[in-house]
Amino acid sequence: MTMPLIAKWIRKATNLLVEPDKSAPPGDDFGLEHVLFYHGLVGSSPESSRAFKDVRADFISSVNRNNSQNLCICLKLPPLHWEDKLKKIVDEIKDKQFDALIHVLLPKNLEEAERASHDPLLHSDWQVRANAANLLAYLGAHQAIDRLAEALHDTAGSITNDSGGSQAREATGPAFCHLAQALSQLRTEVSRKALAGYTEFAGEDWIRVDAVSALSHWPLDEVSTALAAAFKVHHRFFDYQSVAAAKHHKPAHFLKALKDGEPLDEKAAVGLEIAIGLVEAFNSTFAGQLHTAAELGLPQTLSHLAQLKSNDALAIRALRLLLDWLDQNAALGRGSAQADWPSPEKLNAARKHWQDWLQDETHKKQLLQDLEGFKNHNQRNSGFRHKILLAGEIKLAQAQAILIKIAEESTEFRLEAIEALYLAGDSEAAQALTNLARKLVNLDSRKLPKSAVPLSEKDPVNAEIYWQILRTLGKMPTAEALALILEAMEDVAPDKREAAIDSAANILQRTDSQIARAGEVKQALVEALADPSASVKLAAARSCGSLGIAAAVPGLAKLVLAGETSLSKQALESLGELAKAGEKEAVLAALNEAAKLERNSQKSKRIVDFIDNRIK
Repeated sequence: MTMPLIAKWIRKATNLLVEPDKSAPPGDDFGLEHVLFYHGLVGSSPESSRAFKDVRADFISSVNRNNSQNLCICLKLPPLHWEDKLKKIVDEIKDKQFDALIHVLLPKNLEEAERASHDPLLHSDWQVRANAANLLAYLGAHQAIDRLAEALHDTAGSITNDSGGSQAREATGPAFCHLAQALSQLRTEVSRKALAGYTEFAGEDWIRVDAVSALSHWPLDEVSTALAAAFKVHHRFFDYQSVAAAKHHKPAHFLKALKDGEPLDEKAAVGLEIAIGLVEAFNSTFAGQLHTAAELGLPQTLSHLAQLKSNDALAIRALRLLLDWLDQNAALGRGSAQADWPSPEKLNAARKHWQDWLQDETHKKQLLQDLEGFKNHNQRNSGFRHKILLAGEIKLAQAQAILIKIAEESTEFRLEAIEALYLAGDSEAAQALTNLARKLVNLDSRKLPKSAVPLSEKDPVNAEIYWQILRTLGKMPTAEALALILEAMEDVAPDKREAAIDSAANILQRTDSQIARAGEVKQALVEALADPSASVKLAAARSCGSLGIAAAVPGLAKLVLAGETSLSKQALESLGELAKAGEKEAVLAALNEAAKLERNSQKSKRIVDFIDNRIK
């Protein structure tokens, strides 16, 4: 998935934890709740707080009076923030009032019109559904399984309900992950079957993650078929799905039964998909969590991959990506007993298998032949996707024409083909990609006032493809590429402007600023220092420094005074680069003026220290 959206959710999550008494921000609860849920970002409040005392009193009163409607009002609380506290309240009364708790959480004989306000599991507010599900699971209420399954299906229905739109999705949709987990804790055949129906859910990718996360609590033999279905089709949150599955079933669990030289079976393919998903996760959304990677068995997966000696594209790509990840993290991994790092012998054996495959031309010919049959794959088959990406990763020159054709003709694998062309970095694809971008998006309609925050695109699929093309063109220094990039620097969406800025800077660096319209690009970069988006300003500041754009000194000096620490630091670094590039006098004057204007004495001192240590 694209990182700007994840960053947006993480910022909201952080604010929610800093100010825990506030409910989640409206309008994006579905995505935010899932990020909180799968990153374990859980807040807490002291039991002595007034809020806790009020909730406790209302909860116990509702149970004593068997008043489900009042309980629903009481349960309108952020579930991840209140889960532990609600369990503490339940612990106080469950021994003497277990039946009363069940009755109030599972009210009977309600009229259909009453269910949205009186039935906690079918309430119109997602927080009520989620908290009720969590409590029923905590109580071990197996009598609730049918009602939980009903609530699960009803919640999924709200997500795909076209008539309700995003409002219906946000009203109850965020409860789905909690309902799924509740069913996984009350493991029965009914709950397993209810969850299995969502491993290929077409309406929302997070639902697939929720289904896999819940089903992974079962023994592997009981859910291997359902997991295989889930991992056959790629989606935006495959990395989260892989982490969720590996918490209970490490990649090695799927691979260990396969013998050397045997063709991959369905079960082994799932293990390889999880391994690749884990590498992607720990390179991006879960970056820096080496201990977690070890807990999920990622480093030791290499031993099984090397023993397989498979020439299948899925196995080869898993091997290559894992070797790269191990190399990137070697300094930390080898020095940590907890990292469970592969031995040098196993690493060498794996590298040898990778090099043997890479040097064998028959494998490349087979890969090309497979790619030419792309029209036979009419859905996002994950196995075929790996063949496309592998062709780009090994920079297979003979594959460029077919990759361009896939990008132009295949809606299912367009993103992968563009990513492969990005990895290959051959400028001959620039014209085809610029033509495709102009075909997929109306550039004139995107020249609206620049937004400071990420946008919800009307056509998110083509918007993501457009972003990927902008990113890819940075490796292709041609006039056509630069023309599109210059237009994109005026785009309404900040992530598109940021991608355009990075690519424009890459092209100027690759051509030593000797490409036509280089002056236009530099002027646009200077103007971007005043962009309404902080992330765009950051990209522009970084680019102005690396390219040595003298005209950027005044704009960078203003950013030194910015409230965002990252912006201020980058502006200083870029001014330091410009001083080294011959603009020392102008930089000194600008920074001295900035130090005078800065009202915060600590920040002013930091500017003066920077002048003394880096400029003079």
